[in-house]
Amino acid sequence: MEQNRVLDWVANDRVVLSLTCQQEQEWMEILQNSEMMKRRMVSMKKLDDMIADLLDMDIVKADNTVVFSNEARQLIHEIAEKCSTIQIVDETREQAEEYARGLSAEQVYTDMLYKIVEAPTRIHMRVSARMLIPIIDQKLQNVGGEG
Repeated sequence: MEQNRVLDWVANDRVVLSLTCQQEQEWMEILQNSEMMKRRMVSMKKLDDMIADLLDMDIVKADNTVVFSNEARQLIHEIAEKCSTIQIVDETREQAEEYARGLSAEQVYTDMLYKIVEAPTRIHMRVSARMLIPIIDQKLQNVGGEG
């Protein structure tokens, strides 16, 4: 019987919406999911900003060598931690590790730059960075960047 009970949402002394308890619960779940999506979008925007900050750093030198400052290493680590919560990054981790086997962190970073520049779409550009920065971080944690 409880599910058949109707709840009226009243505004300005008139019923604007009538819902059963079940419908109200479904709407509340939709609203909660919407809030979670908003928070996730803010989180992804922050991640994009962090990646942009990394790309703005002076990592590739005039002679095309790649040198990670302590600040860059720290930012890479922070980005990698955030990327670890992204489903596609988690699902493709083994594939990314296999791709990077035998490469240094510097080589993966350089390849990531090429992938970003050559990406056919913005989503490919973003996913390239999200997939490869955790690999760069992992390599930097191992023996001074050698992988």
